[in-house]
Amino acid sequence: MSLTTKLVSVTTSLMLAMTLVACGGSKPAPAPDATATSDTTTTETTSTDSTTETTTESTEKVDLAKEGYIKGTISGDTYTNETFGLSYTLPADYKFATDEEVAQLNNTTVEALKDDADYIKTIEEGSAFIEMSAKSTKNSDNVNLTIERFDPAIAEEYTAQQITDQVYKNILGDNSALETIGCTDITSKMTTVTIDGKERPAEEVHAKLGDIDLTQYYVVFVAKNYICNICATTSDANNIPTMLNGISVTS
Repeated sequence: MSLTTKLVSVTTSLMLAMTLVACGGSKPAPAPDATATSDTTTTETTSTDSTTETTTESTEKVDLAKEGYIKGTISGDTYTNETFGLSYTLPADYKFATDEEVAQLNNTTVEALKDDADYIKTIEEGSAFIEMSAKSTKNSDNVNLTIERFDPAIAEEYTAQQITDQVYKNILGDNSALETIGCTDITSKMTTVTIDGKERPAEEVHAKLGDIDLTQYYVVFVAKNYICNICATTSDANNIPTMLNGISVTS
């Protein structure tokens, strides 16, 4: 099976989640299909629009490093993710979303969000999960970071650069999610952004949402068998450099 085919379901759900968060304000993103890319056997999970009830064999705390994905953390005005070796520092007049807001964006509960076993289970099942959300205190500008797992066999067969390139190819020009929420005049292209003095690829998207001119930038990172997508959304394209300036590669 080609790399394109293997990554289609991953990037499609990721794109949908990021778009709805960026454009939908407080509207929670729908729960992704947890079986879309999972090849593991998991405990039974029953979800509703507002709660997630998980049945587990043990309440023992999960060793995140052994599970493969290391959960990102927030300290002061900086989010750090060891798995991807990156951090994001808030621009002036920005704040991180509260646990309650992040839980709502992921259509889950704060309890599940804080429970390492539930959290890692969600990631390992292949669900696109919004781990970090930052928003301006002055307008609707926001920066969101989504994590998603893909089949480990892909990471063994292809390099991180090949996978990154394919993710961009899959999402470039896929306007279905934006069209679903009413956006028109959608255009997208590949461009570059400067991160730690190095030019990196990014997808640049422009669209109209009613009378609003929307600009989105997607910056993709791949590590192990996980995809990290940072999406900056603004109604003023001039704000993009400031919004992305806080990204730093730590390793």
